[in-house]
Amino acid sequence: MEVDTVANPAASEVSVSVGILSLSDEVVIEQDGDYKIEDEKYLPIECQKVLGFGHSGVVQRVEHKQTKELFAKKVIKFPRKGKGREQAEERYHNEAAIIRSLRTHTHVIRLFASFTTPGSGGLLLQPAADEGDLHDYLDRFADLVEKPANSSTNLEAMIRVLEQAFGCLSSGLVYMHKKGIRHKDIKPRNILIHQGIVIYTDFGASKDTTKDGQCTTEGAPDSMTRKYCAPEVLEFEKRNFAADVFSLGCVFIEMLIRLSRLSEPEGSEEACYSKIMDSLHDLLLSVEISSKLAFLVRHVIDMTAQDSLSRPTSNQVSEAISHKSGFSCSDCRSIDLRAPSVSKPGRADNNQGWTWSNEYQDYYYVTYDQYRQLGNVFCFTRTLTVLERPIYHWSKQSASNPHSGYSAMVEPEMPEPGMTRYPFCSKGSTDLVFSAPGDVRALQGFISGTPQTGWYDYLDTC
Repeated sequence: MEVDTVANPAASEVSVSVGILSLSDEVVIEQDGDYKIEDEKYLPIECQKVLGFGHSGVVQRVEHKQTKELFAKKVIKFPRKGKGREQAEERYHNEAAIIRSLRTHTHVIRLFASFTTPGSGGLLLQPAADEGDLHDYLDRFADLVEKPANSSTNLEAMIRVLEQAFGCLSSGLVYMHKKGIRHKDIKPRNILIHQGIVIYTDFGASKDTTKDGQCTTEGAPDSMTRKYCAPEVLEFEKRNFAADVFSLGCVFIEMLIRLSRLSEPEGSEEACYSKIMDSLHDLLLSVEISSKLAFLVRHVIDMTAQDSLSRPTSNQVSEAISHKSGFSCSDCRSIDLRAPSVSKPGRADNNQGWTWSNEYQDYYYVTYDQYRQLGNVFCFTRTLTVLERPIYHWSKQSASNPHSGYSAMVEPEMPEPGMTRYPFCSKGSTDLVFSAPGDVRALQGFISGTPQTGWYDYLDTC
């Protein structure tokens, strides 16, 4: 049997070697290898268990015969011929390339090696999650809550894992988006848990926007999970990175409901979340959430706004959650969210530290200031606090006006001592419109607004 170890043009750098093996020989699998073989039986691995079915293939847990390393093997079947085969091969190579491009993040699945046969493409992934996916994990958590006898230790450990997952999943999404990747199928089944760490997987539907420079798509998607889809996806309208934020917000709602021991609205098991989102928001606002989790309510409501333009970016979500004590792992807490992560020629390394945004196709830099403002504390109270506010200065706006910027309000860990509580403007309202600071109101072209829509904007003078 002839076996080629080839470098896929879409993959990271891989050494190239060609060998001739007899029919009894097995392929020597190495890190980053991309193999072309006649049959999967020549791989030195043994199947231990079927783990499930991904977007486009079956997934098994396998063990390397010599090293005893464990992998998740995902195999995508190729139709015999025609357009269907071309599309399946394209999906396979696209997924392999995207996972390789995201290899350095703790919360993204790693591709150890890949292979193709005449009828399929395969991915050997790590880790082979020892605690399954988030969907099953949440079900096990619910079972423990209902029958807590002799399980308090396990329950406490699971609570820590789930609380940490809010920041870690936010950080992972920021990393994807800064790399220009839209996941397009975020849901609990596509989030693994391994040794207490959450991991994004199944990039079969994902899009690398750096290939064609198109962040926005429209029309009927090739596939989707309706329950977690943003409304613009369901309506076949224009969508971009904001659709991922909505889907992650739906996952966060499920996590919040389970952690708060709440019952989901009737019919939510089968319904598209976007169709019942108002009732989910009402549920979160009408019940008492623990003081530790209460700050998340505002953020998940913003993430799951029906209007995609009203949602925060993944970076803003991560800034608000990841550095909260107990809501991310040490790797995520060490990430400097203000530092550039994607460079592009032309504006790099200047005095202001311009960063390229794939989401908005423009350069920006960030400054920070503090001011006194009303902050969220309990369901029906507000507290005056000192907030650190990141201001995003965009190149296209700055060219015409040096004061341009978008303000994203970040809630502090604790209210400032001695501040007075104030009631909501209206009972149950979550859209309290804050007054902008005086220095901002004085800027030319200021238009008042909420922190979610920006403190000011520029009128169209055309």
